[in-house]
Amino acid sequence: MFQNFTTEYFSKFISSSYFPKQKCLVPKNKHVAIIIPFRDPTSTQDRTKHLKWLLLYTIPALIRQNIHFRFYVINQGGHFRPFNRGKLLNIGFQEAANDGFDCFFFHDVDLVLEDDRNLYLCSRYPRHYAAHIDKWNYKPLYNNVFGGIVSFTKETFLKLNGYSNQYWGWGGEDDDLHVRLREVGYTIIRPYDETSKYKMISHGSDKGNEQNPRRHTLLGTASKRLGSDGLSDLTYKVLSKDFNTFYLNITVDPHYPITNFSPPKIPADEEKQNETEADA
Repeated sequence: MFQNFTTEYFSKFISSSYFPKQKCLVPKNKHVAIIIPFRDPTSTQDRTKHLKWLLLYTIPALIRQNIHFRFYVINQGGHFRPFNRGKLLNIGFQEAANDGFDCFFFHDVDLVLEDDRNLYLCSRYPRHYAAHIDKWNYKPLYNNVFGGIVSFTKETFLKLNGYSNQYWGWGGEDDDLHVRLREVGYTIIRPYDETSKYKMISHGSDKGNEQNPRRHTLLGTASKRLGSDGLSDLTYKVLSKDFNTFYLNITVDPHYPITNFSPPKIPADEEKQNETEADA
């Protein structure tokens, strides 16, 4: 994914996907992993373009903040399965935690910070970074919204058991996480000032990420599933790892459950022909 472009453009800033170099002493909760759930089935490569712009704007900002960071792009393999944002974020957490990171940003690919004084750091409480987006006139979309960009320490995310793995298709996983936060008793930080604004890169709907018809039913059982659905039952297969200069691209099979499989619909004329042949 545009590796030659990123290498050429950013080589004047840093020489490694970690910044600063690992031998530096980095305070706790400043080893920052920015985890991006990703898939780009479109012929126009819209999401790849979004990733390009996100890196283009965010890497220089994080360098100026003088933190130790790495981007993890978690790419869902298999374009014919519904997208599972929550499970991809759990996978990203697992991979980044194994690499020694202790501060985790779960970051949609189409959101870009407007002010680099918006510090990418973790605090004791979960923080909702993308509460104020230009598309929504910089106001939270609804009271309990907790999506777009959120941050956690390792300890906090483990107590929540991560995201639910059950949300195949668009919607619900963020609200499910909000239920977990409430059940565990965490207070969400949602700052508002001139430095905490984001721009959403315009785009259409994603093919293969249609609304999840089960999302409201799942939300009704969110608190009951907290201990059994999430990091504790996470399964996946790493298909490939591309160690690029400024981010790690991990393509995964998130293990779509066969019980969710819906056979393709047979066209009406073909179905009628089959019935005729069976009667003959």
